[in-house]
Amino acid sequence: MTFLTNAYILRQAPRGDYDLAVTAYTKESGKITVVAKGAKKMTSKLRSHLEFFCLTRLMAAPGSGVFRLAGASIIQVFKAICLEPSRAVYALAYLETVDLLTPSQSPDQELFCLLNNFFVQLDAASDGKQQRLAFNLSAYDLLAHLGWRPQLKSRSQKQLTLELGRLITEAGDKELKSFYSLSRQE
Repeated sequence: MTFLTNAYILRQAPRGDYDLAVTAYTKESGKITVVAKGAKKMTSKLRSHLEFFCLTRLMAAPGSGVFRLAGASIIQVFKAICLEPSRAVYALAYLETVDLLTPSQSPDQELFCLLNNFFVQLDAASDGKQQRLAFNLSAYDLLAHLGWRPQLKSRSQKQLTLELGRLITEAGDKELKSFYSLSRQE
């Protein structure tokens, strides 16, 4: 049975010569992986609708073990995040955190709202300090929502970002690639 859902793309990975395995966080189903057949082909109509930093409407159908992507369309593009590398680093770190810390197919509408609010705040942030603040607040809220109650002792936003990165790494038992770039942000 095919279903429609709003989603944020968390990760993409090649699957075979022409297909993509796309991990997305949806409002109704939580984290799911969908296979986009032929999405790596130059003529694919799906590829442009499976971008990061966008709220996307997915049409998926259950397959053997994974969902198959039947269609996709972009609802909202967060242009400031797409155009400014410093914002993109924060957004990727947040997406990687959500991917690492959430189980598959475990619906959580509040977590979807946290994800949506983060993108809205980061897109509207006026400068680098506001971007870091949006990330720190959203990462803290995400950890608290998922059951970790971080006890933070940092005196600056930069130290807080590093401390949150350490906590997320401990919680997920895996080092996040994007936190290396975050630690170098001003």
